[in-house]
Amino acid sequence: MILKTKNEILNWLKQYDDNFQENNYELIDLHDDMNQVLFNEMMKRDKLSFDYFEQLKIDGHQYILNVLKSVDISKHELKIIPIQFYHVENNFSCSDNQLTSLKGCPQIVGGHFVCYKNQLTSLEHCPQSIGGSFHCSHNQLTSLKYAHQSIGATFSCEHNQLNSLKYCPQSIGGDFYCAHNQLTSLKYGHQSIVGYFSCSYNQLTSLKYGPQMIGESFSCDHNQLTSLKDCPQSISGDFYCNNNQLTSLKYCPKIIKGGFSCEFNQLTSLEYSPQAINCNFYCYDNQLTSLDYLPEIINGDIYLANNQKLLKYKRESHEQHIQNMTDDDFYHQRAFSFWKLLYLKEKIEKANKNIMDDLSLDEKKEKNHLVQPRVMKL
Repeated sequence: MILKTKNEILNWLKQYDDNFQENNYELIDLHDDMNQVLFNEMMKRDKLSFDYFEQLKIDGHQYILNVLKSVDISKHELKIIPIQFYHVENNFSCSDNQLTSLKGCPQIVGGHFVCYKNQLTSLEHCPQSIGGSFHCSHNQLTSLKYAHQSIGATFSCEHNQLNSLKYCPQSIGGDFYCAHNQLTSLKYGHQSIVGYFSCSYNQLTSLKYGPQMIGESFSCDHNQLTSLKDCPQSISGDFYCNNNQLTSLKYCPKIIKGGFSCEFNQLTSLEYSPQAINCNFYCYDNQLTSLDYLPEIINGDIYLANNQKLLKYKRESHEQHIQNMTDDDFYHQRAFSFWKLLYLKEKIEKANKNIMDDLSLDEKKEKNHLVQPRVMKL
């Protein structure tokens, strides 16, 4: 039941709003004719829909509530919101409750709107204007219908039951998380993401319709992908395509500005792998038979364990490259080509034996740190 008197509303807020301060609230009685005129003007100014508020005017002495700061009514086992909020200047959180509806939520939120960890099956009555992030993860949503179409920061709809991105916001000013759903396609999504994009843990068999430009990292791991066709070619962070059914790295970006994870696939070759990886390279638990096509530049560690056929790889044909390496090349370069990699561990062990005998204890500690292999765990 919606609370209809000022005292009832203030008492409820005092009990449930963790940010309660009485002078933060502005109550507007819709029974007053002048207030109805004012309210109508506010709606027009804010370009909001009248549909939902028409019923409030009929009730008589119905209050709507403006809040000058933030509202936090999370973690109170609430089943309904018995107040009609209109405008919350900062953040509004109703997370970790038992809500089945967003009825009563504000229509304008200047900051973040957080309704995760409830029992929501619909986003009906969600705000029509959100200045910050929108978090509706960990619910029972099967559709994004009614979601506001312009989000100022991050949009997170993870851990729901979505099988489509239809109705997702058309403008997102930060990260986009749609992982842990039942998506079979990225249709209706975005071509460009300002921040991080994660579609992990879905049922995707293709990256068609996915974003082509990612401002931070891209995660499509734990799906059913057999190809990287249509994957983004511009990624400013890490690229995760592990735990799929990939047999080839064809269509992979040429340059990865972060780390690259393609472990737990069915790769037999590193052909088409990136030319440069700016952090760690994870390619363990595949079916590699050689290190041909290993990226020329890897500014991090390399993990190639559990590629059983790789253990039989013939190393002799690359030995001539090692003979031309200076000590400075060997000890201090962080970018390893595949032929440097093959003999790195062996050469370090030999070098340590000759060098360490002539150093003091402190020098040994420092030098030992410099020459430890940054290679793989083979």
